[in-house]
Amino acid sequence: MTSPLVLCVGGVAQNGPGLDADREAVEAAGARFAGAVTANTVQDERGLVELGARAPEAWRFDALAAVAVENPACLKSGLLPGPEHVREMWHLLAQLRFDAPGLPWVLDPVLSSSLGDEFLGQEGRGAVLEVLELGPILCPNLREAALLVGIAEEELVQDPSSRLKAGNELIAAGAAAVILKGGHGTEDPLLDLVLVAGEEPIWLPRARVRGSLRGSGCRHAAHLAALLASGQSLADAASGAGAWVAGQLVKRCGEVDLPPAPPAL
Repeated sequence: MTSPLVLCVGGVAQNGPGLDADREAVEAAGARFAGAVTANTVQDERGLVELGARAPEAWRFDALAAVAVENPACLKSGLLPGPEHVREMWHLLAQLRFDAPGLPWVLDPVLSSSLGDEFLGQEGRGAVLEVLELGPILCPNLREAALLVGIAEEELVQDPSSRLKAGNELIAAGAAAVILKGGHGTEDPLLDLVLVAGEEPIWLPRARVRGSLRGSGCRHAAHLAALLASGQSLADAASGAGAWVAGQLVKRCGEVDLPPAPPAL
């Protein structure tokens, strides 16, 4: 049986995040990768040097060409380097869903680089809220969710219960589902929140891992997309994506923060 095809749309960078991370995550989940480049970014240890955005119609043409022979089972988008690029997803989804009605779309709202360089300002964030009408599965981190709904990031960091309000606001704006990642929170174990319109929230606890990995958000969303393409439920795919990224963190740069052992009796 042929493994499912996942179409990933996003930027490339020379140091880990972007489509290279997407390919790794998709293939690790047993799916096949197809990609289209939205921006050729240049970054160094100080931050973004050059965004290198391509014309929106150019990367849309590449995306359609990449799946001309076979419809993808899932679409994943990462860096969309400007509001006009976010809005281009209307055209891409319309064309993809003409041949594959109901095609799921995993939207990683890459608002800034891991070093804090802004990709999408206020207008870009507004465009992200507009395209929620297309019903994506939205996968923000806590900072991205705070910016999208207009609440204090610290509230989401410190209080997991406040994440329900943020997630429900994004569902109300049109998202089919929200996976709000708790990696930047202070709780231990960390809590990922899975919200689906009309369903009860699901909390997914995971042990914290010391260290960081550039492109962890890309990997999470792409692995999630591949597991969905393989037929897993959203909750199982979210759990699997979180566990796989945690395993990569342990393997490459960190250790699991285990809870303290109970006192001897």
